[in-house]
Amino acid sequence: MQRNWSKRNVDLNQLSEKVTEFFKDDYFEVTTNETKNCHRILAKDSPNYDINGQIAVTIDGKPEEFSIKIELQKENKPKILSFPTILTTLLGGGYLLIQHSKSDEEWIEFRKNFWQQVDRIVMSLSSSANSSTQ
Repeated sequence: MQRNWSKRNVDLNQLSEKVTEFFKDDYFEVTTNETKNCHRILAKDSPNYDINGQIAVTIDGKPEEFSIKIELQKENKPKILSFPTILTTLLGGGYLLIQHSKSDEEWIEFRKNFWQQVDRIVMSLSSSANSSTQ
């Protein structure tokens, strides 16, 4: 999922730092990568969320016009989940189906919380970019 902002003049370095702090506050293992106009944040393994995979956030653009994209890079699913649901359940894979479903629900809940926090951060950082960073 991606959202775009324009006419905000947000310091993208500060935005990236605040998003990274958001993940660390939820005890995610976080790695970051930064180029001139792109910040990438990878987060995984939080005890607060049972999400199957790592979360990738990309902040791209310039202070006055930028986008934030969040996606779940799922780990390879167990082969048993590739069977039809009824067959999987009969073979004792019901537990795996429940775990997979729980992970999807937690991902939806996390995404909701993430976008609420990002909206707050963007509002607080509006007009934070210096003219030298544009």
